[in-house]
Amino acid sequence: TDPLLVAPSLGFLTLLFVLRAYRWQRLVKPIVALPLRPFWSASLIGFMANDLLPLRVGELVRAYALAHLTSIRVSAALATALLERVWDTVTIGVLTLLTFSRFSLPVWVTRTNWIVLSACVIVLLGGAWAARKGVQGFTWLPARFATVTERFVSGLRSLNSVSALLWVLLLSFALWFALVGYYWVLLRACGFSLPFEAALLVTIFTVFAAAVPAAPGFVGTFQYAVVLALSFFSVPKEEALGFSIIAHLA
Repeated sequence: TDPLLVAPSLGFLTLLFVLRAYRWQRLVKPIVALPLRPFWSASLIGFMANDLLPLRVGELVRAYALAHLTSIRVSAALATALLERVWDTVTIGVLTLLTFSRFSLPVWVTRTNWIVLSACVIVLLGGAWAARKGVQGFTWLPARFATVTERFVSGLRSLNSVSALLWVLLLSFALWFALVGYYWVLLRACGFSLPFEAALLVTIFTVFAAAVPAAPGFVGTFQYAVVLALSFFSVPKEEALGFSIIAHLA
């Protein structure tokens, strides 16, 4: 491994977290204007929790952390955190369609991707409708539940802003390409002269691996995803496993 190339790869990884924090800030802006720092801190706390705890508990932890660091309610913070994941799914779904068109994969993979994308679109449209209705849409609920629901839905206000939607979509693609850049540079640091599509495929496979129930830190599923992705480029399993360990440690 070339340590001089590992450093810029970590730079891409740092950029990923900066873009994540900034995107989260843009999602919260329609509720309240807040500085970037608490979003950066809450994001890192959430990822730390995902490394230590199973079942992606970090998503709940980072929402709580943001509420603890700022004036935003936990329910609204949770709504924006979940909205982030929906946008991530949409972005990865689009990248999957573009990437997998170059590879011969089972039909069910493409079909599943279309189903997930369609579900995300329905969720976004439903969220936009609920945010537009506001308090009036939940008057039929008991007072306590109506208040909590209204606070949660307030976290979806960005769906009714065209400028916010464009920013979030742009930032979503930017942050995922930052992760692709991380893998692309790290592959070269480890001595692999592979095309850009290899890094893109590793990104998509590892994202899918992180989405399924797994051990803390995605140990095992992450390695399997990397080995499977690099198998499309005839990389031996042993070498691919070695790269996956370095990528995971980094």
